[in-house]
Amino acid sequence: MYEKSNIENEKGEGENENKSTNTNVANPINTFNPTITINIPPIPVDGEDQEVKSAFRANKTIAEPYTADSFTTVTFLDEQFDLGDEYNSVTTFIPKQDGIYQINAGVVFFPTDQNIPHRIQLSLVVNDGINNRAVAVDAKTISGTSSATVSTIYGLTAGSLVTVVFFATTSGLLSSFSGTITAYFDAARFPFTVSFPLTVS
Repeated sequence: MYEKSNIENEKGEGENENKSTNTNVANPINTFNPTITINIPPIPVDGEDQEVKSAFRANKTIAEPYTADSFTTVTFLDEQFDLGDEYNSVTTFIPKQDGIYQINAGVVFFPTDQNIPHRIQLSLVVNDGINNRAVAVDAKTISGTSSATVSTIYGLTAGSLVTVVFFATTSGLLSSFSGTITAYFDAARFPFTVSFPLTVS
């Protein structure tokens, strides 16, 4: 009787061990990949965040003829987004709020004569009502199809007019793209407030 009882006890203990082991397999303790808690800030309620969400991008989709030795304001008609309704859908970015902005632009130029060396210049121009100045310039002498890009971080006052101006010493076509290179104009405001003036004449 003792031996039988002992065997039954051992069998029962074995079953309990198996049950315990199976439970652990089905619900393993995650010791190698601990849970990470991410704190997401609350969404501002109406009236709590009054800053303009400022960012836009527009691409060039329609090629435009260019006449040599003329300063031309480039058009960008394909508006991708405009969070603060600050782009006029054609040529000009007009910020609604003082701030520090990242501004970028790029163009593609096909000269009429691909073999004659020529000079091109692309400028970001800011008119703040007092000064009308180029704040970023890309200039080069080249032959054949070319591209130019400009980029800057700049302090803008509300109501400033920001445009992209192109110049070349030969006639040709301002195109929307060449291969993987596209023509574009975009800007975004950095998310912090600053005191003005920011720039020096």
